[in-house]
Amino acid sequence: MNFLLFTVLPALVVGQATDFHSGVTAFLILCAVWLQNRMRDNQHEQARKQQDNKLRDLQNELDILHQRINQQNQTIQALLRQPENAITREPLRQPENEQPENHLAVPRQTARQPETQIAPVAVQPTVQQTIQQTVHAPAALGQPENQNDEFNLDTLDNRPAVTPSLSQSTAQPASAAHRQPETAWQNNEAEAAPNPLIAWFVRGNPLLKIGVVVLFFGLAFLLRYVGSHLPLWFKYLAVFGAGIAAALAGEKLHTKNREYGLVLQGFGFGVMYLTALAALKLHRIAPAPLVFAVMLGAVAAMAALAVRRDAQIMAQFALAGGLAAPVLISDGSGNYLVLFTYLALLNTAVAWIAWHKAWRGLNITGFAGTFAIALSWGLRDYTAAHFATTEPFLLYHWLLYTTVACFFARQTLSHEPLSGSLKSIPNDAPLERIMATFAAYASHIRGLDSTLLFGTAVTAFSMQYRMVEHWQQAAAASALGFAAVYAVFALWFARQDDDFAVMKQAFAALSLLFVTLAVPLGLDGAWTASAWALEAALVYAFGMKLRQPHTRLAALAVFVLAAVAQLGDWQLFPRGSETLMGGSVAGTLWLMAGGAAMVWTWLRQPEKLAAWENGFQAAVQTLALANAVALPMMLFAETGTAYAMAAYALALAAAQFRHQNKVLSAFAAGTGWLAMLLAATSNHGSLKLTAAACVLAAAFLLHRSRWQPENAVTLNAAAGWALLPFAALLAMAGVSDVLPRAWSPSDFWAVWWAVWPPLLAASRGGRWKQGLQTCAVAGWLYAWSLFYVLSDWDAGTPVFATLTLAMMTALSLRAMTWQPEKLRRSAAWHGIALAVFGAAWTAWLGKLGGRYADGVWAQLAWLAVPMLLWTAFTAWRNHPRLQPRAVYWRWGSMAAAVFALAWLLVANWVAPRASGLPYLPLLNPLELATAAIVWQTWRWHGLWLAEYAPDERKMQAVLPSALALFAVSALVMRVWHEYDGVAWRLRDLLASFGLQASLSIVWALLAIGLMVRGNQKAARALWFTGAGLMGVVVAKLFLVELGNSGGVARIVSFIVVGLLLLLVGWFAPMPPRGGEGEEEG
Repeated sequence: MNFLLFTVLPALVVGQATDFHSGVTAFLILCAVWLQNRMRDNQHEQARKQQDNKLRDLQNELDILHQRINQQNQTIQALLRQPENAITREPLRQPENEQPENHLAVPRQTARQPETQIAPVAVQPTVQQTIQQTVHAPAALGQPENQNDEFNLDTLDNRPAVTPSLSQSTAQPASAAHRQPETAWQNNEAEAAPNPLIAWFVRGNPLLKIGVVVLFFGLAFLLRYVGSHLPLWFKYLAVFGAGIAAALAGEKLHTKNREYGLVLQGFGFGVMYLTALAALKLHRIAPAPLVFAVMLGAVAAMAALAVRRDAQIMAQFALAGGLAAPVLISDGSGNYLVLFTYLALLNTAVAWIAWHKAWRGLNITGFAGTFAIALSWGLRDYTAAHFATTEPFLLYHWLLYTTVACFFARQTLSHEPLSGSLKSIPNDAPLERIMATFAAYASHIRGLDSTLLFGTAVTAFSMQYRMVEHWQQAAAASALGFAAVYAVFALWFARQDDDFAVMKQAFAALSLLFVTLAVPLGLDGAWTASAWALEAALVYAFGMKLRQPHTRLAALAVFVLAAVAQLGDWQLFPRGSETLMGGSVAGTLWLMAGGAAMVWTWLRQPEKLAAWENGFQAAVQTLALANAVALPMMLFAETGTAYAMAAYALALAAAQFRHQNKVLSAFAAGTGWLAMLLAATSNHGSLKLTAAACVLAAAFLLHRSRWQPENAVTLNAAAGWALLPFAALLAMAGVSDVLPRAWSPSDFWAVWWAVWPPLLAASRGGRWKQGLQTCAVAGWLYAWSLFYVLSDWDAGTPVFATLTLAMMTALSLRAMTWQPEKLRRSAAWHGIALAVFGAAWTAWLGKLGGRYADGVWAQLAWLAVPMLLWTAFTAWRNHPRLQPRAVYWRWGSMAAAVFALAWLLVANWVAPRASGLPYLPLLNPLELATAAIVWQTWRWHGLWLAEYAPDERKMQAVLPSALALFAVSALVMRVWHEYDGVAWRLRDLLASFGLQASLSIVWALLAIGLMVRGNQKAARALWFTGAGLMGVVVAKLFLVELGNSGGVARIVSFIVVGLLLLLVGWFAPMPPRGGEGEEEG
């Protein structure tokens, strides 16, 4: 009801008074405001419920205690009113198994008990006295304790059930009696706590709410259609009068319902504000000064009411209106001084309110609105000539909102004092401990408005940089100025109490940030990286000496930042130079030196450090070695770089020979690869042989390192055997310089049979596993290289090339079976073989299809091998020979699926290609292949998720459904392309109204089908999928179809769609969660 009264109805009024677009804008703005208020009210409601429940529990406990006390008092008073002989004779007249007429279990007493032993109990004792009297009352009366329990039960049977029965309270403690409702309340709060807005939308019937919104637009169109026949002045007066009436009604109702009155007053002022604006902008029936006065009057009234009634949301509305007023009534004269002066006065008022009220939302609104207006003007009109007049306003607002952040912190800290600094962290503290300490301390930042403080700093300096960028060193000087101001703030707060330590830390951090920022602004990229690398090395040594892990963490981060800055100075293949890379040699040397110093400091540390620092040091080594690799590329051409890379590979492999170092191993392999690539492109046989020798030696050192076990599958072993075949191929390339026709068809087999079979046999006979690995890997590499020369062979080449590839595959697979047991079952080994041969056969069949087939058949040639592997791995996933299962079923099927899905997307995205057959929807090669992929995806995805991601099984329908939607949409587009002649260009397809209508109909049918099916099966995920698709249809209806019709047709379409949504929401609502029924939302 509130949504209809304060959002829908005002938007309808505005739409009637102005036009449709203004009505939509007003509706969206009011929706945003209503949602914000809803979230804020939910938070307040949750806090209020928590307090009310606690008070209710305490009240229930007190009621039970008072009830027991009153029962005791009634019993005592009844006994006192009876004569002594009645007390002694009454038990003689009644049987033992009967109760008195008043059903009070009066205990038996004798005349020897004096009457004075019975004393009345106070009517309203304290809790402690009540508990004591309740416990000791049976003893005072001379009756057994179990009779007291019987007495309470009988007494409560005649009492109205206002509170929990005493039998329950006596059977368990009072706290336990209320534990169940408290737990239920906590569960409800836990469900609603994560996001009140989402919880409100999801609970209940969201489809019904969407239908209401769509129906609202239909009624808005209808109201506008009817309102077009009324006089203009009458509509404006009616709307303005409605605003005044709403404001007066809100003032009247404020005392009875504060929230209702405030919302009504805000609505009234907003209607007057927007009506005055519309009278000026849309129809020019009111002068600008009068409109501005009305708008400012409404803003001032709202602000005064907000401060007086402590209504932050109203103050935010007032400030938003004040910020928007000069922009909305601007006549384009460009008088920016008046605008900025007005903003300065308005924000001064915000600062005055911030001194008295801790309203974070108001501060953020003023900051965002002011800087948005200034940025908009600056991007459009600012020139260097405006600097002298605009710089004071920028500095004023920067300092003003920095001060406002301090005001907010003062208001907050006055209620929640803070103190302390970073706790001492052990030298070997894990990263989680450091982050936890920082997070614990950062939680105290709530004492200041961090968004406003840091946002003001970033925004103000960004604008300052834009204003002074054309002056040399002005940006660096500005950064130093900002740093100085923040340092002054930090020093001032340092002299205050410890409660403001968080402010001192924040301002000190900002000061250091701008000092660091001044370095790249004042120096070029190379010197910036050098300065930061030197700073990082010094700070790291300082942190190591003082045993401060957080300081070392900051130093490592600065070094990474320096390396990133250094990357910006590099340039591959610079023009006019024979070197492979351009950049600063001095900067590269400095970065190498800084990284080496940090690694040396780390290695000299005798204590054991945390794992995170070892990981960061690996990153430092990586960056330092990357600069070392780049250095020869800056000094030499290809030949010199190849020699240097070969020497690097051998030196790095020797460096890790005695002690394990994964970074050195990886760079040894990488530089070896680079050396071989550079040597392969050279015509110097000596370079190829030298590089091959160095790489072979490096591979041997990597594989035979002393620290690794004999048959271990490590990174070194993988790098070693990966380098061996390439080195052998490089050696063969050197030999091929002697045999110029070695790559021709006639000589290829001579080279092959002269090298690889003997090597394979010798490796098998000598149990040389490195040789076997070389044969297995280099075999398919050599086969793969055939693709670059087979294109020039004669007509019989395809058959010969296919047989060659098949023989290479067979030999490599045979070499795999001769590997040691552990390596033969290695997942990495099988994974590489699968990837290589799968890619080789896919590429070869794709080339054949491109040469001998046309149209869609050439596309299908690329799909054949991946689809075959995908289907086979899925069908034979449990076959004993398909081992390792993780390689073929888990990762192999996934890789084939990814390729097939990529093929589906590309094939359906590009223009349809001819197949040589008449086009029939669903009965053509492309769409049959698409359907097969979608079906295989549905089959494979469920099986794969069930085994490897059981927690995600509820998402198994998402991927197939998305693919099906994409495929069906592409099918609809192809139908219109083939039969209606719509060009296959996205612009032309989207411009076809018939195609758009077809897509909407198909999507809507799919959405309704999913929702109905989800409702029947009680499958919430399926229902939400259909609801999401229906939301897309509704959004498409507004964004696309809306512009293609007008008048009565548009009215009828929106009303009909809204009613249909309401019907679907009635007959196929959201299924209940877990079978417990639908929640109220």
